[in-house]
Amino acid sequence: MYATTVTRWPMTIVICTMAVVLCTITMVLCNMAMVIWTMTAVFCTMGIVVCTMTVAICTMTAVFCTITVVLCTMRIVVCTMRIVVCTMRIVVCTMRIVVFTMSGTLNDDHGALYYGYGHLYEALRTDRQTDRQTDTGEFPFLDPSLSVKGISRLLIIRENADLDR
Repeated sequence: MYATTVTRWPMTIVICTMAVVLCTITMVLCNMAMVIWTMTAVFCTMGIVVCTMTVAICTMTAVFCTITVVLCTMRIVVCTMRIVVCTMRIVVCTMRIVVFTMSGTLNDDHGALYYGYGHLYEALRTDRQTDRQTDTGEFPFLDPSLSVKGISRLLIIRENADLDR
């Protein structure tokens, strides 16, 4: 029995030594793997932080872009309304020109040509008649024979009409 035990000891020592060497190698590899996994975890955490920041920045950008789109849409609506108003003004002015051309006067009971123009026409007409000129019903303010007195009277009446409003 002693001989068997003595022969087993060297084999046990060799096997245990090999096991220690293998365990040491495994521990070194495991430690290296742990370092690599820790670095990977750190990089992944940094990636998550960067992605979260990117999402936050993209969300803020999306909010600002949405606000800009809303403001631009409102501006488009306002411009469209201005275009409609200007178109209506063009139509009204065209109608005024037609009415004036057909009637030969700016002074009508319904105020077709508003803002005191009828009074201006009457002032010019009166001035022309006092200058011994006849009223032809044409555009009096295009008449080169209109006197300085008539023009100054026109300006004074126009100022008074503006003040009356």
